Amino acid sequence: MVILLSLGLFALVLPAQASRPEIIDPVAPHFLAVQAELSDLGFYRGDLDGTNNSALKAAVLAFHKATGAERTNVWERLDWLRADLYVQAQPSHFEDQMDIDLTNQVAYVMSAGDVQAVLGISSGNEGTYRSSSGGVARATTPRGEFTFERHIDGWRRARLGALYDPWYFKGGFAVHGSNSVPGYPASHGCVRVTTWDADWLSDVLTLGMQVSVFDGEAIVDILLSLDDSDFPARLSGATGHREIS
Repeated sequence: MVILLSLGLFALVLPAQASRPEIIDPVAPHFLAVQAELSDLGFYRGDLDGTNNSALKAAVLAFHKATGAERTNVWERLDWLRADLYVQAQPSHFEDQMDIDLTNQVAYVMSAGDVQAVLGISSGNEGTYRSSSGGVARATTPRGEFTFERHIDGWRRARLGALYDPWYFKGGFAVHGSNSVPGYPASHGCVRVTTWDADWLSDVLTLGMQVSVFDGEAIVDILLSLDDSDFPARLSGATGHREIS
């Protein structure tokens, strides 16, 4: 028995044992391994407790965004191989900076020349809405080079919705926590992160820190860089050393 795996331009024939396992148990060694892996790569900042918690699901979604995979919050066996192939974003020239990639819906927190964390975001959806003056406004996230100008602790109730721990970088535009951070642009123009990532950012961001907001190059699934004949062996090697008993 074989499984045909389609990867864009490629069709790979894998042995049956290479298919991803069904994940049913909400507390399992599998999730502890995923938490540890994504923590090492800078995507997961929660407890290493072996549970498929909300923070882990958000980290998986962010990882899929950063590797060009399908934007889901479910870890699959192929993701072990993506983790092996993943190359972190190059640090910016600033010592401490937040880089926000609107194309791929991820943000990178840089510290001392290294990538400290990778966060999933949701930015402006480019739709229209009614402005405070009664006109029509477009939900666009401003691009450019900015600095964080002000910060508010806790929840702020605004006309367009609730913002948790907002860090403002241009007028009313902010990076802020939200209870809804999907895999696509969905905001009125702010940059949403999860509330737990907002808590983490409050200990990392500072007023005056540089913020770069840009349209990055679309990331293609990094599995497409593999040769067809090399795929099964690489998959087996990527998963074997992460077994936790």
